[in-house]
Formats: sequence, C-alpha cells, structure tokens
Amino acid sequence: MMLRIPLEEVVARIKEKSGLPEEEIFRRIDEKIKLLSGMISREGAAYIVAHELNIKLFDSISGRVQIKNILAGMRDVETVGRIERVYPPTEFSTQSGSGRVASFTLADETGSIRVVLWNEQAALADNLTPGCAVKIKSGYVRERNGQLELHLNSRSKLIINPPDEDIPEIRRAGPSERRKPISELKDGDSAQIFGTITRVFDFRFYEICPECRRRLKQGPDGFVCDVHGPVSTPNYGYVLNFFLDDGTGTIRVVCFREQVLQLLNISEDELMKIRSTEETLAELRNALLGAQVIVDGSVSKNPGFDRIEFRASSVNPNPNPEEELARLKSQKN
Repeated sequence: MMLRIPLEEVVARIKEKSGLPEEEIFRRIDEKIKLLSGMISREGAAYIVAHELNIKLFDSISGRVQIKNILAGMRDVETVGRIERVYPPTEFSTQSGSGRVASFTLADETGSIRVVLWNEQAALADNLTPGCAVKIKSGYVRERNGQLELHLNSRSKLIINPPDEDIPEIRRAGPSERRKPISELKDGDSAQIFGTITRVFDFRFYEICPECRRRLKQGPDGFVCDVHGPVSTPNYGYVLNFFLDDGTGTIRVVCFREQVLQLLNISEDELMKIRSTEETLAELRNALLGAQVIVDGSVSKNPGFDRIEFRASSVNPNPNPEEELARLKSQKN
C-alpha cells in the first residue's frame, strides 16, 4: 500500500520547513493543478510543491511514531498512548473459519486513532478500560472510509500499563473548544458541529468481507475479497448522508456504520432486518428531518464536487437543550 499524508499535514510540513505562508503554499498548489489541467489531486500537487522545495515529507515509515505521524501503509509501527474508548467485540465467520474482532480508540498529545484487534489479540480488549496506558508494537496501518486504523495481528504486541513508559494523562479539547460554526469550517479541520437536519439521502448498503471488512467485488461466481478470496456469506457496510444547517451555513455530513447506528439509535441487527424494506427505511429518513444533532468529525474536500464535506466520527442525536441554550447565551455575552 502506498503511504499517504493528508493535504493539511503536507501543507503544515511545507510551512514548517520552508517558512512560506499558507496562502503562498496553496497558491503554488493551485498553480500546479492548473498547469496539469486538473489531472492531479490537491494532495498530489502538494507533494510536487514539497519536492521542488527539497522538503522531505516521510521522515519514517516504521518504528516509534506519534499518532499524528501515522500514515496509511505503514508497517511495524510502535506507538504509545492512553485509551479513550473501548468498543464491544464482534464475532465473524468465513469459509475458512470463524474469528473475533475488537477495537478501541487510542490517543496521545498529538491525536487519536482507532486500533483494531484480530482473533487472539481481540481477547485483550476484555482487560482494557478508558484511561489506561498502552504500548503497541509491530502494528500496521490501513485506511477505511477515509479514516486511518492501526491493526494488530499475531505478530503485534499490545502491552497494557507498560512499566518502561511514562505516558502522561491526555488532555483532549473539550466540546466548547471543538465546536465551530459551519461557515468557518475548512478542509482538514477536526471539529464538533451542531445544527438541524434539513435533507436526508437514501441509505447505501454494500457487501463487505466478514473477516477484514474490506468492500467485496462481484465475481462471476459470487463475491470476492482481495485478501481472503471468495466469500459465500458477506456482511454489509452502509452509509447515510444528510445536510446539516446551523444558521451560518450548511454542510453534507457523511455517516458510516457506527455513526449511522448512533444517529438512528438502533442496533445493527435491527437495521439489517429492514435493509431491503424501502418503505421502513424511508420512514427512518423522514423521521430525521428537522432533528437537531451534535456531530464530531473531520472536514475533507470532495474533489468530484469541489466542496467540503463533514465525515462523522460520532453522532449525538439527543443534545441536552439546557446545555445548548447556555452555550448560546454565553456566545451572545
């Protein structure tokens, strides 16, 4: 897999190492895109600008790294941090057998990442709690739905409360620090937004491998996973998009599996039972119209439509009215 640095990180590294202002960096990026008749992405153009300035973007592709420096495609990654959230394990089965997968969110002072534990490693999740310190060795990085994940297999090690590490408590930005008006969002931001759902798009379901959760391809004899081969009984991934309006602007919000379930406040089993029932799905969509929600996530540019979108990492479908009123009053004061 090719290593990939997000655009905002490329620009930040160019700014740090060249001393150029951000406006000049983006001017050079846009100039490269125009020169190449739009046949290159903004990230690709940024790479070219960095190369012309003799700026090395990849300091390390393996070994000990801070979370903010973890890139898609890295292997033999070592990192440390504290657990923010532990997700319940799930069972899966394929033609080659059955297995177990669990995950948690790991954070350090530079950022956070989802860590995925496979099979025998998944049993370690039973001993994990939010706030505990961990060290990870020999992990590998995948990108899924635009988000990076650090995966652990039989070669990897997860050390809970490592005695040889002094891992500080992590201060994460509170809601008041993350909350932003939609009108102020820009590509690369991580933020929290609050608003009213004004339009909901159709559910999109797609087949995924029950073992690695990669999207399956349709072959002549059924579904095929690039890693695990033929899959007789696929699992399903799903995505739901909606527009959120906060009075300062609107933005398209993209929700994948967990965020869809949070938004609808239902279980995956319940959603799978109605997956093919369009009338019931339409009722779920219509029920969301006019709802006020809080969404945490990140902003990225959709090059196909030349617009920014908000990719949800968590959704709160039941904001506290008193807290929101108090926030509004404090902003006016």
